[in-house]
Amino acid sequence: MRAAWALLLLGCGTSIVTTDGAVPATLDVVGSWHECSTSTTYRADGTAHVVDHRRGCEREGTWALDGEWLETQYEAGTCESPASPSRRRALRVAEGLVLVDPASGRARHLAGDETPRGLWRVEGVGPDEGRATIASVVGDPETTFGSGCYWSADGECGGLFSCSGSVVVWELSAERFSAATACSGGCPCGAVIEGGARDDGTLYGDYRGVNCERSYEGALVARRLP
Repeated sequence: MRAAWALLLLGCGTSIVTTDGAVPATLDVVGSWHECSTSTTYRADGTAHVVDHRRGCEREGTWALDGEWLETQYEAGTCESPASPSRRRALRVAEGLVLVDPASGRARHLAGDETPRGLWRVEGVGPDEGRATIASVVGDPETTFGSGCYWSADGECGGLFSCSGSVVVWELSAERFSAATACSGGCPCGAVIEGGARDDGTLYGDYRGVNCERSYEGALVARRLP
């Protein structure tokens, strides 16, 4: 009998429990799964591969299922250090894979490989020339399995908007490009972008933002990265 799953919302996190104690017989994590910061592939032979988009590095490791528990372990690869072993509850749904940390109750929603995604280099124009931010977007950031994040291209704070943060809106059509960003921490911030797309696929727009200290504005162009 198929297990009945329930999602139990706990504050900002999500826990997954089975209502009849059974283990889902159809749980299958093989495939590639994506969020704005990382892309993870679980291979059928029990090996795994992670691309860390923000740090520009990759890891190789292993995975195994213990009922509904997904256990992973990774070497350092081209990253600075190995990743800590993890054991998370897993639930596969139509949109992707949900992984829940039992200690915190927080859930990661990883979109399936068919979900549109893009990595963009966003550069300032005019007075902001020379400043660049990398934006990573998976699906629609306003949905559960969509996500968006950004970080300064120089690895420090030489980008637009802030050192790093979230892309909360990313809408692109033939006529219009519209986006919004946000950041938290000691000096919260937010910005909106309005513009369009050129025939070569380059995006352009004007942005306006505010943080805890000041308001700011400027112009930008964005080019899609491989």
